[in-house]
Amino acid sequence: MRSLQQLLSSLHPPLAEASDRGNASRWRCGAQGLEPDQVARILHRLEGVIVNSPGQPSQASEAYRFNLREAILAAQLVERPEQIACLEAPIAALLAEFHPDLNRDCFASFQRNRPSTLAQNSRQGATLVIHTSPSATELALTCLPTSLHHLSRDDLHLRRLAYGSQAYLQDIACQLLYPFIPEDQIDLDLAILPLPGEPDGGVRSQLQRQLYRSATGTMLLEAAAQLNRVLQNQDRITFELGPHSSSFSRKALDTKVTQPFILRLNREVNHLLSQAGLVGENIAQVLCTGSGTTLAALQQWLGQKLPQAQILTEESLPPSSPPSSPPSSPQMESGIEGGIAQGDRPAFQTHRIAYGLAHLPLYPQVLDRQGQQYSDYFLLVELLRCLPDEALTLGEICNHLEGRGINTQACKARIQAILGGDLPAGLIPQASEDVWPLESQQNPDYQALAAPLFTVISAQAYQIDRLQRQRVLAYWQRITAHSHQDLEEPYILQVGLSLSEAWS
Repeated sequence: MRSLQQLLSSLHPPLAEASDRGNASRWRCGAQGLEPDQVARILHRLEGVIVNSPGQPSQASEAYRFNLREAILAAQLVERPEQIACLEAPIAALLAEFHPDLNRDCFASFQRNRPSTLAQNSRQGATLVIHTSPSATELALTCLPTSLHHLSRDDLHLRRLAYGSQAYLQDIACQLLYPFIPEDQIDLDLAILPLPGEPDGGVRSQLQRQLYRSATGTMLLEAAAQLNRVLQNQDRITFELGPHSSSFSRKALDTKVTQPFILRLNREVNHLLSQAGLVGENIAQVLCTGSGTTLAALQQWLGQKLPQAQILTEESLPPSSPPSSPPSSPQMESGIEGGIAQGDRPAFQTHRIAYGLAHLPLYPQVLDRQGQQYSDYFLLVELLRCLPDEALTLGEICNHLEGRGINTQACKARIQAILGGDLPAGLIPQASEDVWPLESQQNPDYQALAAPLFTVISAQAYQIDRLQRQRVLAYWQRITAHSHQDLEEPYILQVGLSLSEAWS
């Protein structure tokens, strides 16, 4: 997060110069369609910041959002955490397709240069969004209303699969390349491999660390990225792996890597369709963003599963602005990103999500206000602060929280989860969270913090453990001693333009 804070500080020139004069001149901040003095005035008058964050379920999302707010507040872009809103990537990708004709000079250039794929007459009907990033594949399903300003959070069904372009490259490395490396040239031990196409979080986290720390591992990842790019445009590629040559086919890539991913993605799409009460034939359009969605096998599967849908992919999108350098070759334009920009596509994909985030003030009703107003961290701290030592029913606990101004109807399920023993994700290392090293999971201090905070007396009665309350509160106070967020009050998000503002 320190690197992110330094980057964000470049948007606040006085702060950047004061904190690091040597690096301040390396960064240049600009905005398409605006003069530098206009950008400076806007940055000094920001009323809010909108960022992309992982959707649920995500073990790191709660901690990620907390740390993201810290970096933004430390960079002094805004003063209060409630001025920061988080939006999931597939919703942002969907908002990027909307066409409000704003009568404002500052929006005119933005609207002329923004990417667009959904035709004006197709902004209705069941729409599926699939977005891939290095860490995950996120999906959104909604039936677009006649008036897009009637689209609400309740209309959106979301799912997140913790399998993205990084996992895809791991599977190429492990399933295709690794078996062909001579044993005497291997400087890493891959005794346990992740299941292809599956999140397999703990195994993948350990695997990625091994690959980055090993010369062979680095070579495998680089070769995997090249193999994937080339096999999107030709049927076979030959690699020199040490003293040996090995040939790999697109069919082998599809069979061993792509098809397992598609099978898992199919289950996620089926869940969404079931939640929405739809079948594949009901889907009118599919918006695919992120370079992972350009796979030929994936496009073929989508066409078969959703036969009535118009499939819109990154390759069919117009550029958001003229390229600053000659276009990359077709071979470099396709394929999954492996953490390193390949051609012009990854930068363009980032712009697409940014365009969608910029549209959020026009469609604030798609924001998960209650989830961000009452974060799991906030609810935990409130329970620690307000509950007496004696056993209480769920209703009595809710009464205590309501006496502190909390709308428990909006967050009762998460209150029950905490009472049942689920500490907010990312608070302490846990075996179920693959982002933590094994050493942290086995730390005795963390293990003590993981002890039950509440005793379940009956089906609806809970009693807080006095010693554990003191232990968790002390830990929370230590880790937030220098934080810009005190969680004393719920966050009433200040995002959204009134219709009179937007259209005047």
